[in-house]
Amino acid sequence: MQVSIVKCASYEEDEASCAVNRSVELIGGISKFVKPGQKVLIKPNMLGSHAPEKGVTTHPSALKAVVKLVQSAGGHPFVGDSPGFDSEQKAFEVCGYKKVCEETGAEFSDFKDLTELKVPFGRRFKAFTVAKAVTEADVIINLPKLKTHALTGITAATKNMFGCIPGLLKSEWHVKLPDRDAFAVMLLDLFLGLKPAISIVDAVFALEGEGGPAFGPLRNVGLIAASADAQALDHTLCRILDIDPQSIPTISNDKLFYPNNIELLGEKIEELKCSGFKKIPVIRATTFPGPAFIQKVLNSLVSEKPVLVKRKCIHCQICKRVCLSKAISFPKDIPVFDYNKCIRCFCCAEMCPAKAIEVRRGWPGKLLLKLSR
Repeated sequence: MQVSIVKCASYEEDEASCAVNRSVELIGGISKFVKPGQKVLIKPNMLGSHAPEKGVTTHPSALKAVVKLVQSAGGHPFVGDSPGFDSEQKAFEVCGYKKVCEETGAEFSDFKDLTELKVPFGRRFKAFTVAKAVTEADVIINLPKLKTHALTGITAATKNMFGCIPGLLKSEWHVKLPDRDAFAVMLLDLFLGLKPAISIVDAVFALEGEGGPAFGPLRNVGLIAASADAQALDHTLCRILDIDPQSIPTISNDKLFYPNNIELLGEKIEELKCSGFKKIPVIRATTFPGPAFIQKVLNSLVSEKPVLVKRKCIHCQICKRVCLSKAISFPKDIPVFDYNKCIRCFCCAEMCPAKAIEVRRGWPGKLLLKLSR
């Protein structure tokens, strides 16, 4: 399990291109993953219509570098992802990807048509409805953005492939799997079925703090990292950010992953440590012993929940439309949350265009976290 780490201080095109190229060279070169004539889907993080400088989505300079790498190997690059709520075409343009495709000749891959992806060797989940364009690709290159995430702690290589499930179908999985660990197992099985050949993480700037993955302060982590093994990549990034990898559900629930087998190439972790990175502490729903109803009450007291910032609300009702658990109503002109129905998927916070919904933890949860440290 080789993981390459390359310093990259900015998104200046030449610097980003050199870092992406070097990260891939260290683990065998692009010809190891892409053969002439192959149709290659490049899957960035296109969460929504966010300008590149916001740091929410994969930066276009990283995308452009990967497109050119694929072309240099004789592959035919396509760029595709499905935002949670926004129009794909709008997000594609605002994120800067349309310009990249115009400049390089890469194509936009529409995620509207659906197909069934079977995963016979899945841990628990054996089939998914995914974008047909994903299954039609000969090779998938996973191009995530490093960020904190209210549900999974971080979003990087493993979590990024969730975007292959189009639009609001993602919300349906949140409703089916309100438990963090069950949701993490689903992500692992989906990744197993999709089998991206390589993951290249944009970690030049990362969102930190409890606003992730849609907003929050930007931190210059200053690197590009790559691996054919997504778990090894995520584990390495956790170490750089000084996050306990076992606190990340997609890592702790993968019983087939052995971090001792990771071979680091390029920069040394000790020289890239990102001290003071603002994390999102994750409290599992199974923290408390006792009968189910007691666990439910206690977990409700300590867990995070979406909270409205009234002065920011633009009354668009997008939060209500993405909430498939029907926990949000609009009795007047602002959302009201029913926390008994809320499954803590935080899709409302992710999709709010005005950043008017924040994920917050009450004082019992803050006290528990303090005592557990």
